[in-house]
Amino acid sequence: MKSLFGLLLLVSGAEAAQVDLFPSDRVLDIRLEVAEEDWDTIRYQIRTIGAALGEARKSAPPPRPYSYVKARAWIDGVSLGDVGIRKKGFIGSQSSTRPSLKLKLNYIDKDQSIAGLTTLTLNNNRQDRTQLSQFLGYRFFNAAGSPAPRCAYAKVTINGENLGVYSHVETPGKPLLRRGFGDGTGTLYEGTVADFFDGWEGSFDRKVGSKKRGRAHLRQLIQALNTRQGVALVDSKATGRASVPTDDTLADQWTALEFDDSTWKAGMNGAGYETSSGYEELISEGFDLRKDLYNRSGSVYLRFPFEVTDPVAAASQDLILRVKYDDGFVAWLNGHRIAARNAPSEVRWDTPATPPHDDRDAMRFESINVSAFKGRLRRGKNVLAIQALNANPASTDMLCVVELRNVDTDYERAIGELVDLDAFYRFWAIEGLLGFWDGYAANRNNYFVYLNPRTNKIHFLPWGADAMFEKQSHLRRDPREPLSAKSMGLIAHRLYQSEASRKRYAKEMAKLLDAHWDEHDLLEEIRRVNTLVAPHLCQEQETRRSLEQLENFVRTRRSEVLAEMSGGLPVWTATPREPTTIPQAPTEEPDTIWLAARRNDVPRLTQHVTDGTDIDARDESGATAMSAAALAGSLDALEYLLKNGGDVNATSRDHNTPLHSAAFLGHYKAVKLLLDKHASINARNRNGETPLDVSASSFDSVFSLIARMNESLRLRLHLPQVRKQRPLVAALLREKGAKPGSEILDIWLAAKSGNL
Repeated sequence: MKSLFGLLLLVSGAEAAQVDLFPSDRVLDIRLEVAEEDWDTIRYQIRTIGAALGEARKSAPPPRPYSYVKARAWIDGVSLGDVGIRKKGFIGSQSSTRPSLKLKLNYIDKDQSIAGLTTLTLNNNRQDRTQLSQFLGYRFFNAAGSPAPRCAYAKVTINGENLGVYSHVETPGKPLLRRGFGDGTGTLYEGTVADFFDGWEGSFDRKVGSKKRGRAHLRQLIQALNTRQGVALVDSKATGRASVPTDDTLADQWTALEFDDSTWKAGMNGAGYETSSGYEELISEGFDLRKDLYNRSGSVYLRFPFEVTDPVAAASQDLILRVKYDDGFVAWLNGHRIAARNAPSEVRWDTPATPPHDDRDAMRFESINVSAFKGRLRRGKNVLAIQALNANPASTDMLCVVELRNVDTDYERAIGELVDLDAFYRFWAIEGLLGFWDGYAANRNNYFVYLNPRTNKIHFLPWGADAMFEKQSHLRRDPREPLSAKSMGLIAHRLYQSEASRKRYAKEMAKLLDAHWDEHDLLEEIRRVNTLVAPHLCQEQETRRSLEQLENFVRTRRSEVLAEMSGGLPVWTATPREPTTIPQAPTEEPDTIWLAARRNDVPRLTQHVTDGTDIDARDESGATAMSAAALAGSLDALEYLLKNGGDVNATSRDHNTPLHSAAFLGHYKAVKLLLDKHASINARNRNGETPLDVSASSFDSVFSLIARMNESLRLRLHLPQVRKQRPLVAALLREKGAKPGSEILDIWLAAKSGNL
């Protein structure tokens, strides 16, 4: 081979053909032929949220729901022969019309590879309307010295149908590792909605390398990130005093060390109230203040005394305040304000929290480094004072649990023993600069970690880069969160709590802006690449508005980042919770008459009716089984329901009839059958639309709605076929005398006014 990554070497008998695999100046032409039934298998396989996020994934990656089928493949006219193809994607990129794909080159011929790669990855860019995020993002990582996959573009055609432009991304494996790290013999793991929490070691999916050595290193990193509790000065079982103020008489006198609180209510840490369920186990009996607070007051004063025997020793460690709160608080140490959340700079006795705090977040400790106030500690008696705030006295609950700890929290040193910190800060800063809202630092997703045998330290690599160049997350929007640094990933969070680490991050960001972020070059590249791929896009790949947003991001990113860093990166202590798990996650829809009708399963449909299910029973949307069958174009189910007395004109909650459903999705035969059985041809739904209206509306205008229905209801639709059939349905309806809703309304109004 002339080079490891620049050439594609395909051997067929004694012949060899060379094709540039990752060009930057043209679009690859990838053509696939697969049996139609096998293509349907690929398109309609799905990973449900329940299966993907089940509780078992903490101990092992979730099972893959996708299976390979045989196909013939060509790249730029060069035959690869028989290969395997399957669907790919976790949740957000799944599609039944343009699925992301894996091509397994050695599926049939075990010796076949492409420049050392046995798998090709074709991403559909579903989350990226610009089609540029992956191409630009991976190139930026590589140019800035943070190893990442290579990326090119490919026009993908399957059985003669153009699926548009895909991102052809280098599959992480030994070739990439050798290029990026000079050694591909280490252990590589994929992280998918997973992080380094206790009990999550098994969630990382090993791709190559030693399992024993890799797991041991992961365990050490998890321990370093999760076991540094320190010495409690005030713990969650500490005793204290509480008072619900009724005026501002005490001002801030009550926060002082010498204040006499002997007349206050005695209790144990964990104050507030709960009117239903949620916080009851966190609130101690003595500090259950429902009678004093609920519908009366939104504020309570708390004081917790504690002893310090050696202030010098205490000052050698970090001082960490940990609080569970609903909805806000202000904290004082010996009369000096040290921290606050959801509270203004000045508080009175009746100041409400602003804004409310989410109940799930409230039940987890938020850790705040208050080491700047270590000098306020005294030998002997000290006091931690807390004013807990509720957003509204009428709120159904309120909570405040507080701890104060001396902790050796030199996380940078501990992490640096296991992770290459220079490489991580670079990787982290690039994610922040590029606005990667679905990567490691922002969402604990779409990343690989590599245990490099040359350094015996972990390095991070990006993946799933179709979610870059955006200021805000699509999953969470908190206007208080820093724009230039994401810290939801546990490593990023631990480091970000240190002022020294924030300065190091800012320094790395400044280097990136100075050496690699060139607005003029980036804008020129955006225009060049858009011109390159535009002729190959398919119908659903509209990019104009998104490209304008991308260009605006590039133009303004430098000024926004520098402005935020000018006074030092903002403190952000929101503590990441463990990634989501769903206990006993369902993997299949419940067996109902509507599901049987949608799936055209007449035996199950018959059994439901035989068992006494009303043939016109309605689901939660008010739709009947006949509507479900019409929506899916299930002819056998429709015939059964009509034969057995189903109401052909039954309306759902939005007044759509089965004929509306069949007409909207272009099910010609179903429409004809319903008309033959006297379906009301001019029935109007809640929006005044007739079946003709919903079939004759522009396909482009309703494409997104149809695509969402296809995915959420798991309909077996082929959108190009839907596009072709809808005009035929509209023509049939007109032939049978159908009218648009506007004409029906005009006729009705004329009749009402006596003009007919």
